[in-house]
Amino acid sequence: EITAQISRGDLYLGGLAGQLNADVSDCFNTAALSGGAGSSTLASNKLYMGGLTGWVGTYLENQDFYVVERCFNEGELTPSATQDAAFVGGVVGYLDTRVVFRQCCNTADVWMSPRYTCGRSAYLGGIAGFSDSSISDCYNLGDVGASQGFDAAYYEMACGGIVGQYALGESGMEYEITNCYTTG
Repeated sequence: EITAQISRGDLYLGGLAGQLNADVSDCFNTAALSGGAGSSTLASNKLYMGGLTGWVGTYLENQDFYVVERCFNEGELTPSATQDAAFVGGVVGYLDTRVVFRQCCNTADVWMSPRYTCGRSAYLGGIAGFSDSSISDCYNLGDVGASQGFDAAYYEMACGGIVGQYALGESGMEYEITNCYTTG
């Protein structure tokens, strides 16, 4: 089991790495992950949690695309309190720009508890909580969602079998989700 708590700043938590700025292939995570501020009264900002990594990508325009492929997660994900936002995905919490993401899968549930878990917003996905890159040939077998107790008038909640929230990508780049499925 991998557990982390923070009282200030952002928390990046993953079975392989908290943050990745590299190519990754043929990785497998079975460790359960839990983390966050530990209490909604602490001042942590954002939680990035994924079975493989909490965050992967780059903002550098001259940077080649990173490749993440053939990675698998079956470790349970249990996020705890944040003051701002939680990005939680079966494989990656936040899939940023300039990443080729393919042939990955998740079999673990991605589930948030009642309102104390997240301050303003939560993005939950079977593969990625949030994506600003292409995703192809991936599947999710885990359930994705939140238990009762979230106030829809205050909290923003985005849940998806593959991606919780999918962005349009950076200017001039064409990103898409292709050949993916979910049964959760």
